[in-house]
Amino acid sequence: MSTDALVNGKNEFYAILMEGSGNKIASQMLTQLNNRITLLRRVSLGRSGRLAESLKELDAAVTAIEKRDAETARKLCFEHVVSAASAAQEARTLAEA
Repeated sequence: MSTDALVNGKNEFYAILMEGSGNKIASQMLTQLNNRITLLRRVSLGRSGRLAESLKELDAAVTAIEKRDAETARKLCFEHVVSAASAAQEARTLAEA
């Protein structure tokens, strides 16, 4: 899977989650946030190995959502964001070196 394909897939994934929330205001806010972080997402996915890590993390989150295990899904999504932020920072540091 290419970085572009994953970014597009993640945008669709988040759109589905927001639509499913039933909260129009939260959905609008999260859509704006997602639009802003798309560039950062591309940077983080550029780090060697991050693409596979991200797919594994998202698969685990989707499994928890399908099981209606909100606490596990929350934890996994939080860990995914922390990992993505770390990867983006690492990629940025390497680019500046």
